[in-house]
Order: sequence, then structure tokens, then C-alpha cells
Amino acid sequence: MISINNLLINTKIANLFQKFDYEVKKVKENIENIKELTNIFGVESINKIDNKIENDINVLYYLKAYEEIMNVNDYAFCKCPLCKKENTLNNHKTYERNIIFHINGYEIIGKIKLIVLECKYCKEINKSKQHYHALLPDFIFPYHIYSSNIIIKTLIDRFINKLKIEEIIEKTRISHQLYYQWIKEFNKYLTVSSIILQTKSIIEEVLSQIKTRLDELQYGCFKNYYHPYFLFRKTCIPLIIIP
Repeated sequence: MISINNLLINTKIANLFQKFDYEVKKVKENIENIKELTNIFGVESINKIDNKIENDINVLYYLKAYEEIMNVNDYAFCKCPLCKKENTLNNHKTYERNIIFHINGYEIIGKIKLIVLECKYCKEINKSKQHYHALLPDFIFPYHIYSSNIIIKTLIDRFINKLKIEEIIEKTRISHQLYYQWIKEFNKYLTVSSIILQTKSIIEEVLSQIKTRLDELQYGCFKNYYHPYFLFRKTCIPLIIIP
């Protein structure tokens, strides 16, 4: 799996927002317009939920940016996470996976098309059995259906805002089992997060930094370890090592 953050970090977010602002404003005005926002995301359901839930509006901009990358079909900005080489990745295929995010008091459930890249070096020279890598947009943690913002916000609600778990469960409509899984996974990345963000390895300290620096953290994780942030399954990439 490959993080796309290096592209978005090097792109001024303000420019990204300005470029797609007209289309996103249409969704803000009428949530039904999300069905026409992009060809890479198919809406399955739109459900009214708590208006106090954190707005995931940035997902809409990142969806448009990801669609543009897919259309341009140029992946020179990516490095293979296995051989670490540049200019070896080509488009192989796309596949669909589920994603859930929150927009203006609505829970959006749908399927997003993701890009799979193939490393020609690993295939032909390195002879690696694993030479395919998914290219992940910023708002997706590997193997997680809920957006990265939702996951991080629920952790912030618990450890910084001191909400009760029952309140978080009721507000987000997730299961207890899933929420405890997120806490367990986050604790595995606590030290790594503190190193990248240069803060104390204390969950409240790390989350307070992540609140405004999540993109930077995801980029730093992949840049230093070639390992997507919050990955909890073994893949072709060795499990993250603390320096």
C-alpha cells in the first residue's frame, strides 16, 4: 500500500480547495448532489445523523483530487514501498472498497474506486511475489471502512474531550467492539506518532497534535517507514520498526 500524502502535502491545500470549491459547495447546499460529485465514488445510502458530529467535508476535495490523479494516470511521484525505487510504478487496475464518512449531519456510505499500481522492478528484477500496491487517498486508513477523520475524532472525544464511550458509540453508531479495536490499534502507533510529531509518547499529547497535523503524520509515517499509518494487518511491507 502506498500513501498519497506526499502529493497533497506538496500541493497547497488552499489551491486544492479553490479548484473544486464550486462542486463541493453544491453538495453543501443539497446533500443529494454528492451522487454527481465524482465518477470514482458511488453512493449507497445517505442517512441523517447527529448534526454535532464532526464534519468530514475535506473528503469531498480529496475525492476530486484522487479522481484527477486517476485520470492523469501519472505516478512518478510514488515510490515502491518494497524496493524503494522511483519511476517503477504503473497503473495495473482499479478495485472497489467500502467507505463511510460524515457530511453536514449525514452519514454517507458508498464504494470508492482505488488505484492498484504494479512495480515493474519487483516483478521483473527483484522477482518479488508481491509487486502490487494500492494507492490510498488521505482519508482512508488501510483496511478501515470509516474515514480516518472519524476514527481520529472518536479517539480525541474519548481521551481529550473526556466523553464517555457510550456517548461516542451513540453519536457515531459504531459498535463497542470496533471502537475498542481502534483504541488498540492506535496504541500500537503511539510511539511512532510521537517520534514523527516530536511530542511526548502520551496519548493525550499525541492526539492533540494529530488534531491539526494528521496529513503531516501520515506523510511522515510513509516517508520514514514506507508503511501506511494505522495499518493493522501484515502486508508485503515489514511491520513498522521504531528507530
